[in-house]
Amino acid sequence: MKITGEVLGLKELEAQLAKVAGATKGKVLRAALKKAAKPVHDDMKSGFTSGFNTQTGHIEDSIKTKTTLNKKGAHSIYDAAAYVGVYPNKKSQGLTGSALPAPLIAYWLETGVKPHILNPQGLNNLLHPGFDGVPFVRPSLIKNEAKVISTTKVELAKGIERAIKRQST
Repeated sequence: MKITGEVLGLKELEAQLAKVAGATKGKVLRAALKKAAKPVHDDMKSGFTSGFNTQTGHIEDSIKTKTTLNKKGAHSIYDAAAYVGVYPNKKSQGLTGSALPAPLIAYWLETGVKPHILNPQGLNNLLHPGFDGVPFVRPSLIKNEAKVISTTKVELAKGIERAIKRQST
């Protein structure tokens, strides 16, 4: 799921961001996006732990926030993104002994599974009863959409102001 929208005032922030030098610009963008994504991350984790009885921590440890910048060097507001989701976590997967990666398990938990035969090629055709999904990813994105956008604006403004002050001294 992707959150997009039109936010007033970003053109002005982009003009201010143009005053910030090189690598600092990327740091300002990443810091603002990471802080804006924190409520989504926290809600996703709490939604998972309240919806499922987890004993291993495999999925919970795999919920991460990642930020990215356009690597072409000319950073602007439109060249940065934050992603919150369930990502492969080899260390946690290895510790739990799970053969399945966390994103696949999370997808099944989020959307549910229809009844199906386990090991159709084997002799013991056991029927998995299936289960209804308990969404924890989508609700955290939807619930925090406005907060993400407003926090991004506020944090960008603060970061730009700090960076300009540092450059001028």
